Amino acid sequence: MHESFSDVVGLGQTTGAQYRITGSANLTTNSDDPAPVEVTQIAKFNIIGQGAVPNEKSRMVFHMTVNANGDLTASVNSISVTCK
Repeated sequence: MHESFSDVVGLGQTTGAQYRITGSANLTTNSDDPAPVEVTQIAKFNIIGQGAVPNEKSRMVFHMTVNANGDLTASVNSISVTCK
């Protein structure tokens, strides 16, 4: 599954600065219902500050694997944020 989004807006909680957010997310699932299951999601966001506030780029990775017995055998959660 692929999702793209644009025209998302946000407001800085302490600064009141406005931000526009664009990005996409990809979700891949491999499954023999109900198990084993393998799920991977990768999302990338551009957080664009309006005015003098900095921009940010973020990347999130989520992965999990469940074996045929229903045991979680792998789990990865990674988030990286870069200010521009």
